[in-house]
Amino acid sequence: MTDKKPRGAKTANKPKAASTEKADTAPKQTVGTLVTKLLADPKLGYDEIIELVKVDFPQAKTSARSVASTASVLRRKGFDIPLRKRSAKAK
Repeated sequence: MTDKKPRGAKTANKPKAASTEKADTAPKQTVGTLVTKLLADPKLGYDEIIELVKVDFPQAKTSARSVASTASVLRRKGFDIPLRKRSAKAK
């Protein structure tokens, strides 16, 4: 015999363990959210965006291609992301 509870059965109200960390309501900063925020600034090129990402996330493997891909996805979703000129390296 098993002591399985039927689906949807309510469990007893057990007190949750107190967390030692502060409850942070702000969403965590990720590479993706930072890239998205930086893409909104038309003055920044892909190379500058990569440099700024690596300041906050030194081990990030962000490339111009990944930033361009993120920009493309955001544009398809309807976000107003300005087009960037190609860098001298890409020509």
